[in-house]
Amino acid sequence: MNDLRVGVVLATCNEARNIKTLIPAIENALNGFEVDVFVVDDDSSDRTASVAASTGAHVIPRNGRLGLGSAVRDGVKAALKRGVDIVVQMDADWQHNPDDVVRLIDPIVKNEFDFVIGCRRFYGGLEAKGMNVFRRLVSKAAFISAKYLLQLNLRDPTSGFRVFRELGAEAVLSTRENGFAFQVEALQNVKKMDLRVLEVPIRFERRLYGNSKLHLKEVFGYLRVLLKRAGYFQLLEYDVVLEKT
Repeated sequence: MNDLRVGVVLATCNEARNIKTLIPAIENALNGFEVDVFVVDDDSSDRTASVAASTGAHVIPRNGRLGLGSAVRDGVKAALKRGVDIVVQMDADWQHNPDDVVRLIDPIVKNEFDFVIGCRRFYGGLEAKGMNVFRRLVSKAAFISAKYLLQLNLRDPTSGFRVFRELGAEAVLSTRENGFAFQVEALQNVKKMDLRVLEVPIRFERRLYGNSKLHLKEVFGYLRVLLKRAGYFQLLEYDVVLEKT
């Protein structure tokens, strides 16, 4: 048993059927660590909170749909308060495979990197067949806009599969955006703090149950934030390592 304590943050909204099996799978994948799972639930109507509680997860219920960024910040705060050493941020719909978590954690445990990102198919990882075309186009557009508007020299700057320790948590908690754009805002903070970044190829799966929370309104909000930040922030350039498969 590793002495390090890992906190896994899951932002949810109507993900009861997914987390019922996902949380035990995460705990099984991390059986060499002490694990705490934090479910930040935005007013689900399908008993997500009670299902999460039945698995032993720490549930943070919230009123209304307050956004991914604020959900992750609330989860990270709760994890640090609990005394975790390493924070894992991942999706609650099975698109991020629990079996990949240890590969993302390992460079953090070895103190080789400070912030590790799971890279999807377009960027060196693998992607399950039959992925939603709209989601793929949005992902590609988000990557291109982040790269050229903000000069983020990363292969997958919008990936939500991330692992970090205290300094990385500071970069995440310093964000202000509540929507999808908070992902790139956090990476700008990571650069300012001169943290070591690693991108690890992962297998990006199809959502198991339910519908995507990424809609056109969120996409336009993301682009609006990028345009705003491109005008007020100095262009940044990363020194990043991509792990070979």
